[in-house]
Amino acid sequence: MSDDPSDEADFLDPSQLLAGRTRRRAPHLLFLLESWSDRPGDDVFELLESIEAFAGLTRDELGGLLALLEPRHLPAGEVVVTEGESAAGIYLVAYGRLRVYRQRDGGEEFITELSPGDTVGEGEVLTGAAATASVRAVRDSFVLLLSPDGLQRVTEWHPDVPLRMAKRLLRRSVVAGHVLSDRSVASVKTIALVPAGPEPVPVGFVEALVEALESFGSVHRVSSRSIDEELGEGTAEIPLQDARNGRVVEWLQRIERAHRVVLYEADPTTSAWTTRCLRQADRVVRVARAHAPADLNRIEQELLAPGGDSTTVRQELVLLHPGPARPRGTQRWMAGRVVDAHHHVRLGETSHYQRLARLVTGQAVGVVFGGGGARGASHLGVVRALEEAGVPIDVVGGTSIGCIAAFMCAMGWDHEQRMEKLPLFFSRRLIIQPTLPFVSLSSGRRLLRLIDHETEQLSVEDLWVRFFSVSTNLSQAVQVVHQRGDLATALRASVSLPGILPPVRQGQDLLVDGGLLNNLPIDVMQSVLGGGRIIAVDLRRRVELTMRAAISPALSGWQVLGRRIRRGPEPFDPPSIGAILVRSVELAGLLNDRALLEQAGLDLYLSPPSGGVETLDFDAAPLLVDQAYRYTQERLSELRLEGRSTAALHPA
Repeated sequence: MSDDPSDEADFLDPSQLLAGRTRRRAPHLLFLLESWSDRPGDDVFELLESIEAFAGLTRDELGGLLALLEPRHLPAGEVVVTEGESAAGIYLVAYGRLRVYRQRDGGEEFITELSPGDTVGEGEVLTGAAATASVRAVRDSFVLLLSPDGLQRVTEWHPDVPLRMAKRLLRRSVVAGHVLSDRSVASVKTIALVPAGPEPVPVGFVEALVEALESFGSVHRVSSRSIDEELGEGTAEIPLQDARNGRVVEWLQRIERAHRVVLYEADPTTSAWTTRCLRQADRVVRVARAHAPADLNRIEQELLAPGGDSTTVRQELVLLHPGPARPRGTQRWMAGRVVDAHHHVRLGETSHYQRLARLVTGQAVGVVFGGGGARGASHLGVVRALEEAGVPIDVVGGTSIGCIAAFMCAMGWDHEQRMEKLPLFFSRRLIIQPTLPFVSLSSGRRLLRLIDHETEQLSVEDLWVRFFSVSTNLSQAVQVVHQRGDLATALRASVSLPGILPPVRQGQDLLVDGGLLNNLPIDVMQSVLGGGRIIAVDLRRRVELTMRAAISPALSGWQVLGRRIRRGPEPFDPPSIGAILVRSVELAGLLNDRALLEQAGLDLYLSPPSGGVETLDFDAAPLLVDQAYRYTQERLSELRLEGRSTAALHPA
């Protein structure tokens, strides 16, 4: 492919480039090589070879491709593709992180994130269509741009490159014509640690977090002191616009390529180094002692404030607790702070640091519990099997009876404790407390007392394990996700079966069972989790409430009562009004289940057998626990045989 084959040996030699001796030199190649100066050429080739479309090219051909690539350093926040406009070409992410999003109703609709080795723009270049989404750098990034003319040149050498791109586009998820990454959220590599509140990051926290993160691979800590020791006094304070910044960026890139996770430790206050930490981060983690003052510090006021000089990456808050006492008053920390998630960590508790490591690196496991009335007891069997198999449960959420199971997990109860609570929550007497049916068949008084007692006046934010429940706003016809506020209200609203239990008032609106709109909230978990693995437990049945006997279209309740009293030989057992109402709620979404599950990308989908147990047959609930336990054990065993062992749900 070269005009002079002998020239290939010098093509990527920086000294030859500087001397201007290579025939096919391009001015940008030296700039490109400076970003990979630890192993000139090799890292660039490995990056290109990792991209499926170029996997068949020889090193000689890759060298020609490299000459066509335009390197671009993107500062955090820069938009490289704008929705509705033509794309400049195909972007290859070499370093950093990009976000794909669309503008919707005055805000941004997140689609996916791109990390090194990902590409974007193939669809627009191949079809000539306008971009259907925007792409923005969420941290300082480095991309290689292949223009449409450049692609044409590559096609002349290798005609199958566009075909490979097209096949990859077909295999990957497509949303409104825009290609997504193979991962809904890319794995987090760089984490910026900053103090929350007026105190510095507590002593010992970073060391404990590093130990937990090492289960994923090598971890490297970078602070202003360590970079000054490595590159010379004052390096940490070099501004981003300074001409010397390239050397710092190159060194940090080398560190990131050499380690699985890099922790950027910000200074206690605003500084050039703190700003750099935030711009290098895939995720920003604010850390504080839970009982310290919750005032915003200068970093939070100036660099992390909405609209300020902050990053656009996910921000999370970590609150450290000295003992086993349950967290209280978390809302004071959330007031005035805009964070995507918060986590409670008990000092000295290894399992808490391990959970935090999974959460902040996008490797957490979320479990979604669906609604199903009495069949909800199956959830407890599933949880027992997962726990015994060593599968971590880092975030929980659910609808209707599923939110009760999620609540039990979030409270930190073990299997024995959950089984002790089973007769309390899974009780027909609790649900059905007859009253004059002007609003509902049941008054819900017993349920209200039980929930108030068990939730201990906690807020959702106070739970050790992150939790959400889903209810339906009957007034506004929208889904409500409860991630904050009064925990008792979050539970009561989600389980308030329309017609059976009274609705919960929120302002002037009425909230009822979440199953009306979302009985298996996988989509909510995807948003809440922030990257990771999802297990869904679905208790709905497609066939239920069948009748063997024919009845008159005009059915008399007195007739039903008489038949039940006499219990003649002819089977005559029409479903109760309660069963019909519950089944009506349960039907929501069943028609769209297949499409939903195919798009969800679940790591494990469980549908425990119900053994003929009806939705309101709470007397049979205890029997379902053991059935679901054995069923889940068998499913986990099957996954091992398929090569998708439960180890895949653990940190690598």
